[in-house]
Amino acid sequence: RTKRWNTLALEVYGGIPTHLFESSPRGDAFGGAGIDSALLPGLVIGADYYYIRDERDQGLPDSADNVYMTRGTYQANEEWRIDASASWVDTRDRLQQVMATYNSLEWGLTGSLRAARQNGVADFETSEISPYVLIQGTYAPYYQFTLDLHQPIGEKFGVGGGADIRQLEDSSVAG
Repeated sequence: RTKRWNTLALEVYGGIPTHLFESSPRGDAFGGAGIDSALLPGLVIGADYYYIRDERDQGLPDSADNVYMTRGTYQANEEWRIDASASWVDTRDRLQQVMATYNSLEWGLTGSLRAARQNGVADFETSEISPYVLIQGTYAPYYQFTLDLHQPIGEKFGVGGGADIRQLEDSSVAG
């Protein structure tokens, strides 16, 4: 990652994807680049591209995916932050999400509320997109809402809780 020049910062990354149940990483690759701009105090917007190639063992098909993402973060003050992103795999919609995060300086209470939408049918071959895709198969379009709260109690303890609600756009595809 470069130092910020005016408002821009560039990032380049790469490596070899890890597979827990594959005998060799031969032919696998992961790489990408990103750019972001700190346009206003507390506001950063950016875009990323990454490429994943997976040559599979065990009779599974080889795959190569191009993933594109736009993202933004707004740090309203020391306690409130809002993040949003949208991503695509090749030309297919993947996921859009927005998350608000709160971190109380006085009480230590932290909380987040996330809303996400999976657009279109997602049937990705690369396990790096989702580690469960080979087990669960195709994802139908859905909306998901997540609430997470945590309150520290003293130096070493805390209590927390949360909830997830996922609703399919079309309930007839629940199977």
